[in-house]
Amino acid sequence: MKTIEREYCENITNKYLNHDLAIPFLQPVDEVRDGAVGYHDIIKHPMDLTTLHNNLKANKYTKSEEWKTDFLRIWANAIEYNKKQKNMVFHIASILQQEAKQDTDIIPKTSNDIWFLKLRQAALKVEEELGKGSHSSSKSRR
Repeated sequence: MKTIEREYCENITNKYLNHDLAIPFLQPVDEVRDGAVGYHDIIKHPMDLTTLHNNLKANKYTKSEEWKTDFLRIWANAIEYNKKQKNMVFHIASILQQEAKQDTDIIPKTSNDIWFLKLRQAALKVEEELGKGSHSSSKSRR
């Protein structure tokens, strides 16, 4: 994995390690501690943010796609295990899965990729601000 890719993966991993909603996903699921009866019967490839972080630091991922698979697996596992109850963890995992997909849509491999990501973020901000402006101006016309 190139340095640019590794740094991006580390930044995204750290973002979620510090995400207020990600607390249930920081450590491996313990069936007893977490009341997750039969978790390992249902989920064959468990993953959590700390394990992901440790794997990244130990250079266990040779490609960013391997990291991305494990990263997205965190949310997919939680959704799969909790789909019948549709409990709080299910809903949080669904929210974080959407964010995670956006964050990993493009994993930069070159400095040009980083530039493109920054440009895309700036365009989204401009679009958001323009949307706010048209909203407020339509209100003022009434």
